[in-house]
Amino acid sequence: MTTYDSDLRALGEQVRKLEIQNRRWKIGTVILALVFASSLTMAMKPRHSPKQSVLRADIVKTQSLDLTNPGGKVLARFRVNPVTDQASMELYNPEGQVIWKAPGPLFVQ
Repeated sequence: MTTYDSDLRALGEQVRKLEIQNRRWKIGTVILALVFASSLTMAMKPRHSPKQSVLRADIVKTQSLDLTNPGGKVLARFRVNPVTDQASMELYNPEGQVIWKAPGPLFVQ
């Protein structure tokens, strides 16, 4: 019965090696699934779009405010004269010339 014992030992050794190999495959599969899932999550993350920041406030205090188009050209300007403490507003056409101004000659005080 020595051949039976040696065959049984050899079979036990093969089963032990297969269990170790199976454990490695399971760990590798779990790691691969985690990498795949994390790459999908990062691909679905929203991209940062440039120049789309929004600032919300109840009150804005300033002495001068310029409204510009996306190209940077000033279309309207609101100011407070620090000497006279009087507000003024100017509207500009696309060429940059003043088309309306207040207070102006028709401004009633």
